[in-house]
Amino acid sequence: MEIIFWGTRGQISVPKPDQIIFGVHTTCIEIRNGDDSLLFDACFGIGRYSDSLPNKTGTFHLFFTHFHWDHVQGIGYFIPIFLPTTHLHFYSPWTIKRLKRQLNYYFDYSFGPFPSVDVLSSQIHYHSLNGTVHINGFTIGYYFNNHEGNCYGYSIFRQGKKIALITDHESVYGNSYSTWGNDYDVVIHDGQYTDEEYKTSHRGRGHSSFSHAITNARNMGARKVLITHHAPLRTDRELLDFEATLQQQHPDLEIIIAREQVIYTV
Repeated sequence: MEIIFWGTRGQISVPKPDQIIFGVHTTCIEIRNGDDSLLFDACFGIGRYSDSLPNKTGTFHLFFTHFHWDHVQGIGYFIPIFLPTTHLHFYSPWTIKRLKRQLNYYFDYSFGPFPSVDVLSSQIHYHSLNGTVHINGFTIGYYFNNHEGNCYGYSIFRQGKKIALITDHESVYGNSYSTWGNDYDVVIHDGQYTDEEYKTSHRGRGHSSFSHAITNARNMGARKVLITHHAPLRTDRELLDFEATLQQQHPDLEIIIAREQVIYTV
C-alpha cells in the first residue's frame, strides 16, 4: 500500500513561501494499492488530488472523518463530482440523512449555482457505516476519536498490512490501542501542537501534541508514524527542526512529519 497526503494542514490552507516543503492545503489523504484507491476527507487537498488525475471521471470512494470545514470545504473543487460518468461513494458512521444534511450546508448556493448536492451531475452513493466494509481488496473499520463533532478514525487493512488514520484526535492517555488494537504497521496521527503549546493554551481543543501522537502510535504497535494536521502557520523550518528532534529522541521508530504529494510506502 501507499499513502499520499494531498493536504496536511489543520484549520486553513496557507499558501506561504515558507510552508512549501510540508504543504499548504487542508486535509485529504489517499491510500492506494495499484489502481485501487481510497480517499479520506475532502478539504482543499482533494482539489489537488483531482487535478492530478489523467482521467477526471471514474469510481471514487471517499470516507469522512467528520464535517468541520477543514475536512469538507474542498468538495466543490473536486472535479469528478460535476461529471455525469462519475460514481462517487460517500462513507461515514453518520446516518445517510445526516450525511446529506451536512453536505447540503455546503451546496446551498454557497458554492456556485447549486442548491443541493442532489442536483450535481455525478452519480452519488451514500453509505452509513455499521461495522467493517470491504472495498476493492481493502478492509476498513472505524473508531471514535476524542474531538468535537462526532469525529471518527479509520483502520485500513490489505494483504497483511494495517494502517491507522487518526486525524483530529486529542490523545490524552495514549490508549487508543484499547479499542483499535496494537497491530498497526503505520499510524497516521494528528500532531498539531508542541508539548508546551498544548500545556499552556490548547488543552481540550481536540488535537494532540507531537509527544501524544508518538506515545499513542507506539502503543498501537506502529513501526512508522506519520504526523499530520500541522498548525496552519507552522513554517517549514520549524517542522524540519521538530522532526529532527523527534527522530533523535525516538531512534527505534520511523517518525515522519507528513509532506504533501510524497508517496509513503507501507
